Amino acid sequence: MVSFPAKIARAAGSGASVPVECCQVCGHAPLTRVLSLGYMPPVNQMVAIGEVPRQQPWFPTDLLHCAQCDLVQLGLAVDPVIIFPPEYPYTSGTTKLLRDNFAELYAEASALLKLAPRDLVIDIGSNDGTLLSNFKNHRILGIEPTEVGKIANGRGIPTLMRYFTPAVAAEVKREHGRARVVTAANCFAHIEDVHSIVEGILDLIGPDGVFISESHYLVGLLDRLQYDTIYHEHLRYYSLNSLANLLQMHGLEVFHARAIPTHGGSIRVYAGRRGAQPVNDSVAKMLAAEPRGEAMLARLKVFRSDVMLSKLRLPRDDSRPQGERRAHLRHQRALARVHPRQLSRPRRGDHRLRLRDRGLAQDRQVHAGDVHSGDRGKSVVLRPTRVRDHLFLAHRRRARAQAARAGLSRQAPDAIAGSARALMMAPTARGLCIMPKAELSLATRAQQLRAPAFGAFA
Repeated sequence: MVSFPAKIARAAGSGASVPVECCQVCGHAPLTRVLSLGYMPPVNQMVAIGEVPRQQPWFPTDLLHCAQCDLVQLGLAVDPVIIFPPEYPYTSGTTKLLRDNFAELYAEASALLKLAPRDLVIDIGSNDGTLLSNFKNHRILGIEPTEVGKIANGRGIPTLMRYFTPAVAAEVKREHGRARVVTAANCFAHIEDVHSIVEGILDLIGPDGVFISESHYLVGLLDRLQYDTIYHEHLRYYSLNSLANLLQMHGLEVFHARAIPTHGGSIRVYAGRRGAQPVNDSVAKMLAAEPRGEAMLARLKVFRSDVMLSKLRLPRDDSRPQGERRAHLRHQRALARVHPRQLSRPRRGDHRLRLRDRGLAQDRQVHAGDVHSGDRGKSVVLRPTRVRDHLFLAHRRRARAQAARAGLSRQAPDAIAGSARALMMAPTARGLCIMPKAELSLATRAQQLRAPAFGAFA
């Protein structure tokens, strides 16, 4: 018996966010939190240089795992109007890799499905029409809710500027008929209430219709440590197993799947009505290579440890004097020897971390225990918060030195450092704060100021 979620996290129209309390696909609860990345602002709002800063909301960013269907998902759904504002800045046509990928998608799909000129191809989340521009020998229609859709209309690619819903699907079917192909490239993991979206797709395609999706591939994300792709735009992170399970709940069968290089590693999946298409060997091969159940949970735990170690390693800066670079490398090696559990679990221990950055010549014992006197001068036990403080101070000294060499005022790096401190101190369940998107914001701000950028470390 198919089990749908009893409670769906719908943030649309709320102007805020809604917690994900059960699995977005199967409804299983509770979900296991496998990684916390602290609080992040929306990532698609670009503030022009010189514009007066405005207040922005910050949202908790937790990664959850469903033990029943293996779906990895965010713990919070944010109102799409916040995530995809009308001035949404991203256009897929600016990326050569995507243009080449969509051209290859057309060649593969037209050969595999033997498309005819009168076949209707609909692209959900069509952006500037780059994908559909390859299907111009067929009837085409894009569905895009942001202002980017005007670019597609200007290029002669008919685009309906609306959010895709079952009601919009019914309207399109009445006006254009059933689709031979429906595509959703880099958006199928972004839309809340995914079951209603699949129902809308199912209503659109004919008996021999095919749904083609491209999504960031979970296994590739884990293998390549791509935690910078975890933010509120991406509600779900599919493995082929979890995606096939979702489609199967609606009578759709995956008949072809393959890895593609976009976004650091994605998966292209073809699905049709059950029994309508012969199933390619690629499906079984990919499913066999994926971890499941306890193996997937164990892989996610390794990913969490790798993320923490990655964040604890300070970035190397070759513009510093040789002596300072050597001190930094010693510091980096010492940090790499600290197991993340020593910072994430309250336990006593005597693991000693020697911080030899400028002004930090004293020995420090680092674990989440109480402060006490050590046996070597003023050696103390540091909580993770104290570790963040020392890393912040070290970064600020380095930023000021580089700003002086670049002829900038001290205030420029201090402004970035103040933001970094706020990020470092952001509360999480275990006192750890790892914020890749916030780092990106800092790096962007630093580039604007011609000052060196640095990240917020746990």
